Amino acid sequence: MATDGRSLDELLARDTDQGAARGLKRSLAYGTLRWHFRLVAILRGLADVRRSSCRQGCVRCSRWASTSCCRRAAAHAAVAETVNAARELGFARTAGFVNAVLRRFQRERDVVLAAVDADLAVRSAHPGWLVEALRREYGDRVEAILEANNAHPPMWLRVNRRRWRVADAVAALEAGGWQVHPHALAPDALRIDPPADVRQLPGFDDGRISVQDAAAQLAVDLLEPRAGERILDACAAPGGKTCHVLERVTGPAT
Repeated sequence: MATDGRSLDELLARDTDQGAARGLKRSLAYGTLRWHFRLVAILRGLADVRRSSCRQGCVRCSRWASTSCCRRAAAHAAVAETVNAARELGFARTAGFVNAVLRRFQRERDVVLAAVDADLAVRSAHPGWLVEALRREYGDRVEAILEANNAHPPMWLRVNRRRWRVADAVAALEAGGWQVHPHALAPDALRIDPPADVRQLPGFDDGRISVQDAAAQLAVDLLEPRAGERILDACAAPGGKTCHVLERVTGPAT
């Protein structure tokens, strides 16, 4: 599918699938990227990935492997759906290779993973140079650091205090079925469970809340901006902290 320069979230927003199906697509795509180094090593243990005829099959194998390694789908269903996807995308000649590799992984899973995961960098899906740098700096804590880096982050929201009071945001979110947790140090931050498509959140469309990690929100509290100051955000992309500064210096909602 052509992306035309659009992000995955933009493409999924136009998808006809809703709810869990859309979430699974996002999880497969991002999971394949997140675990790229480990998946490449798994594939190398199963087949000669240098063959040009295998290129497209390897991509689909990676998707399946990411799902299977996380045990989010039954193995036989993952194989069938991946093979069908290869055919539907015009890679019928690749489908047999995909099927063979995936079924071999089913048979030899434990042996293949044991060999691959002997290398901490591969097991944690981090570049080897980074793992070694962390090991030199933190010693035995390196594995815990890598594990934390791979953990799925919670969903934090920032309440725009110009347009909404935090208490009102909490009430609206809880009425919508979310569990809401404030942050001890970031007064505008709210963590919600379960995570959701932002378009489902009350107040998102009219700018009363936005998505921003709680740690990023702490920057504005440390800065303590005041009206009239000239503040340079030297790394603005897309500018969440800059917007947070503006919300702070223009007064709260009443």
